[in-house]
Amino acid sequence: MALPAIVLKAKSAIKKGMAVNQASKQLKNANSTAESLGGLGFTSLPPLMKGALIIGAALTFFLFISLMSFLIYPMIVVDSLLNGGNSSSSSSSLITTSSVVSCAREQIGKEYVYGAEGPDTFDCSGLVVYCYSQALGVDLPRVTHSQEGDSHFETVTSATDLSAGDLIFTGASSATHVGIYSGNLTVTHASSTANQVTEATLDDFIKGKGHVVFRHYTG
Repeated sequence: MALPAIVLKAKSAIKKGMAVNQASKQLKNANSTAESLGGLGFTSLPPLMKGALIIGAALTFFLFISLMSFLIYPMIVVDSLLNGGNSSSSSSSLITTSSVVSCAREQIGKEYVYGAEGPDTFDCSGLVVYCYSQALGVDLPRVTHSQEGDSHFETVTSATDLSAGDLIFTGASSATHVGIYSGNLTVTHASSTANQVTEATLDDFIKGKGHVVFRHYTG
């Protein structure tokens, strides 16, 4: 046989030997994995049962994820509505306006005095000016009808669109009174009727009013 032919055959044999060696390694790895599973009794199962177990595990995982989504999403929605959450509001906005609510609630029980804006006595618009200044450093107009049109706010059509800290304006035909929405369908306001800063339900606050405007704080 010519020398080049012998060399080519030798190279071919070497390549085959390498392939066999590689296949042997892969087989050993497969056997090792099978042994690990075999410790769980998986490899001893019939093929159909193995397939059924794999499909069952996948379905169980999918159902678990679906169940968690089903349980958690309604909780988020309910929490948002009860706390005056607006789905379009950012978390930072909600945190910011909640500090206005904290300020307003700290004034509950203080005397109502027409024209007063704190820190010991308040009228309705004075309470708004005081809390927005103290909590956010925002200077709002002093009187109710000017606050209603202030550019820091936008009008929303429903109470469900309010965030805690937003403003609600009421009156017979125009804005003559204002309160701070406190979440949980409540309003904190300086009431001339109660002669103090107090908290009322949203229904009581707007009952019988011909003019009701919800204003959401936008920054």
